[in-house]
Formats: sequence, C-alpha cells, structure tokens
Amino acid sequence: MSGAIFLLSGEQLVEMHERPYNSEDLLQTLLAKYPNLLAGDQLAGSPRQWLLVNREVGVPDREAGSNRWSLDHLFIDQDAVPTLVEVKRSDDTRIRREVVGQMLDYAANGVVYWPAERLRADFEARCAKEGTDAGEVFRDSLGDELEPEQFWDMVEQNLLSGRIRLVFVADLIPAELRRVIEFLNERMSPTEVVGVEIKQYVGQGNLTTLVPRVVGQTEQARVQKPSGQSRTEVGWDYYEARLQPDRLALVRSLFDRSEEAIEERGLGWVPRLRAGYFAFQRPGGYNCAGADIYRERPVEFWIKLPLPPDELRRLGHEVVDPYPELESRWDGHNKLWRWAVPTLDAAPDAGRAIELTSRYQPSDGPMPIPAS
Repeated sequence: MSGAIFLLSGEQLVEMHERPYNSEDLLQTLLAKYPNLLAGDQLAGSPRQWLLVNREVGVPDREAGSNRWSLDHLFIDQDAVPTLVEVKRSDDTRIRREVVGQMLDYAANGVVYWPAERLRADFEARCAKEGTDAGEVFRDSLGDELEPEQFWDMVEQNLLSGRIRLVFVADLIPAELRRVIEFLNERMSPTEVVGVEIKQYVGQGNLTTLVPRVVGQTEQARVQKPSGQSRTEVGWDYYEARLQPDRLALVRSLFDRSEEAIEERGLGWVPRLRAGYFAFQRPGGYNCAGADIYRERPVEFWIKLPLPPDELRRLGHEVVDPYPELESRWDGHNKLWRWAVPTLDAAPDAGRAIELTSRYQPSDGPMPIPAS
C-alpha cells in the first residue's frame, strides 16, 4: 500500500503512512468497539446511529433450524433497519467474488428465518456476557427517544419487507467488488448495498488514524431507496409467499371483518396493504384501524384513539374494552389501542372496535384531542 496523510499537532507535522491491518480480526474488533467506523454520516438520508446486536451471528437456512452460516457483525440503525456487515482484508482473494455470495446467502435466509425476538435475545445475551445493562446500551447507542418494544416491532416489519442493509467492509474495496456493490444497490429495493473502506494510517509512536469512506452510492440508487420507514404497498401474493397458512388465514379474516364493518357504517376508509401491516385510512392518509403482522408473535389488531382509554374515561367518555378476552396494550407512541390475536379462532368481531374509533375520526385533517 502507499499514500500518506499529515497530522498537525501543535507546531509538529506528523507524517502518517497507510498500513494494512495485521489481521481481519483486528478490523472486526475495531468495528464492534467503534461502530461509527461504519460511516453512518456518509450514508444517504440522516446520519445513522448503530446498535450492535452481536458479532458472529448465526444464520439458519430453515425454520427453527440450526445455524448454517456465521455473519461477522449484525447492527441495527435507529430506523430499525438490520445491517449485515461482512469484513475482509483486501489481500484476501475471497473479497472479489466469494464474499458477495456469502452475503447474499446471509441476507436471503436472515430475512426469512430471523424473528426479531431472536435478534433481541442475541443482543441481550451479548450485554449480559459483557456485564452491561441492555437498556443502557440501547439508549447510549440509539438515544432516549426510541421505545424498545416499538423498535423491535419495527425490526420485525423491516425483516418481513426485506428492508435491510448489506455492508462490505475492507481496508480497500477492489474495483470489481465496487462495481458489483453499485449494481446490486441500484437494483435491490428496499435493500441497500454499500461498501465501506476503512484505511489505516500509522505514524511515529504507534499513532494511528482510521479513515472510513462509503462506496457504492450511485445517484440512481439514491433516487430509488426509501428515505424513511417503507410505505410501499404490496398485494396479497406478498403475504401468501411469506406467511404460514394459519397466519395468512388469520390476517385475511381480520382484514375482511374490518372491511365489512367499515362498509356497513359507510365510512369510506380505504385499505392499504404494507409489508408488515395492513391499515384502513380516511382521506389524507390517516390510519384509523388495522393490524400488525409478525411471523412469531401474535398478530396485533389495532385502532387509533386520540388519548389512552383510561384518559378518555376520565374525561367522561364511554370507552369499554371491546375485547376483554384478548390481551391488550396502549401504544402511546402511535396512539393505538392494540389487541393480540393468537389464532384464527380468537379473531374478534371487528365492528366493535371500528365503531369505537369512528367516534373520534373527523372527515379530514388530524384527529382532534378531546377537551378536558
């Protein structure tokens, strides 16, 4: 390798020369300890923050199967996008072709056979092994504004929709690999594919500087990639290809019952099918009712309310739980009253919930907050 950078320290100019890493493990260890080396500030959109799930994350190739492969690192960013990282040194001949096949194996199987609960358990197990508090690590990594339950729900939805990020890391990305990265990034949506070069410069006294640079973000890829939580609509064939028959039947039943209840009341709400949920919206794109779809956890049927049920009752509103037989929770971040529906036999009469939320849904504009 060649090249130099110069560090001005007081009146002294320190010349630092590019050097290869002594081992691949050293680069992997640096990434785990300093996730900002992934250059999240250089990626499209707002700067990325990183939560390390773990190193050497196992990837199965079938439902409930044992791990077939091992991914170098798995990170998740503040938008709950799983980020798969594979590290190679530039002098490793596998960096030109084999690493691409490896990464595609990990991605194709991870999105199908990684339930979010498994990733959360891996993260918490890492924290326990390191003697750290998982809650504190979560907040230190991603900030105080994210609510963990909602975050892991979003991870599940992103896995279902294929909204993940593939990152190839090396001290130098060869031209052949760079072109493959650009090709994949332009054609894989909503999956993002990038490379990160992390060059090492060493000066006198073992002074070391690490310089990351993102490659693969062509203008075409920037235009095509979603900038926030994916809003792409899907069809029933999308669910049929990804859900077990009993789960698919439950989702279809909840959808049909909601649609019938909405039509009976002449509400005119429009259905929207998304990768991880379906919703019925009134004019302006405001969600009123729907269900979140998971592979492992129970499907959650929900309605939108302006305030928590207890608060509405305190204000004198008659708000009765329409489904006391189901486990429920208030999702304050999204203002949703949610009910877990474990099986098709437990699917409720959607009309009772639709009737409740319709009291608070205006013909247009945001849902008003009732006066005290």
